[in-house]
Amino acid sequence: MHAGATPSLMGLFSFQKAGIITFDEPPAWSAVLPEIPLPPPGSAADIARQTTIPTCYQVPRTRREFPAHVYPIREPRPDPLTLESLYDRVEQVRQEMRDVRQEVQDARQEMRDGMQVLLDHLQLPPPPSWQPLEEESADDEQGSDEE
Repeated sequence: MHAGATPSLMGLFSFQKAGIITFDEPPAWSAVLPEIPLPPPGSAADIARQTTIPTCYQVPRTRREFPAHVYPIREPRPDPLTLESLYDRVEQVRQEMRDVRQEVQDARQEMRDGMQVLLDHLQLPPPPSWQPLEEESADDEQGSDEE
């Protein structure tokens, strides 16, 4: 394995001589470059200064210079809860309940039809448990009329 260059320890005085740290007490980081006042954005001096910088290094001065977004990030969302949205959601739930109730009744009827075929084939009387189911379906029809 190649160890590379031997590390050399530098002291505070070495950093001060290099101009990285000031000679002040307490020591502080030195400014790397002196601050040069920049001309106001959009002025002739600013345009002339920007033309001396290669294009690949130019940085927009202000956020307003960025191009406008062509596409929105996402569609705006509607208000999370309004009276209309609540009413619509309640209607959706009621419709789903009606659909499920209809599916259950259809499945019950199919089972009864299948059982009736078997009972007719075996020549047996219907079981007593079928009577309450017929009354229950009649109650369901009356309950749906009340809504």
